[in-house]
Amino acid sequence: MLIDEGYIKFHPDWNKLPSFSESIVSEIVRYRNLCYQLGFIGITDGIGYGNISIRFGDFNQFIISGTQTGHLKRADKRHFTLVTEVDFKKNSLKCAGPVNASSESLTHAMFYRLDKKINSVIHVHHPEMWSRLKYQIPTTSDTVAYGTIEMCEAVKKLFEKTELKKVKIMAMAGHQDGLISFGINLKESLKTLLRWKI
Repeated sequence: MLIDEGYIKFHPDWNKLPSFSESIVSEIVRYRNLCYQLGFIGITDGIGYGNISIRFGDFNQFIISGTQTGHLKRADKRHFTLVTEVDFKKNSLKCAGPVNASSESLTHAMFYRLDKKINSVIHVHHPEMWSRLKYQIPTTSDTVAYGTIEMCEAVKKLFEKTELKKVKIMAMAGHQDGLISFGINLKESLKTLLRWKI
């Protein structure tokens, strides 16, 4: 397994702008803080983990929690950014907001590209769930690192060739404790995680 947590692997083009209005991010802030309370988002060994996003508008843009915000007990509108453009071939993305985009942004972007019905993605860490579910649910290879083009390609393959589209949760064998759920909204994404949590 690859141990290389905590930093961005894509080429970010970050346009630093003021925070979004409360009306735009109130729901994602609420769900993000709930995920923190549940232990799905947090900090270990000084490194923040977990991120959450929602589709924004009619295109493939999405609002996502910022890089290294997992340690915050309570996030707010200052801790989210809008990913406006992703180029998988160039391993790059553009974002605009008060913080730089999460290191897992490319993976989130792939889900939004794969299915227009997906409007929410949550990436969490949970040691017990990960150990129990790894290879029991759709799982990426332990040689595939988080936040990379290889991870995006692995997600695409799982989505097309396994039951991932149906079960809406996957494990990342090469990313310690990492799981991803998705759904038509934040409620469904979190409900999926809780369904598999004992």
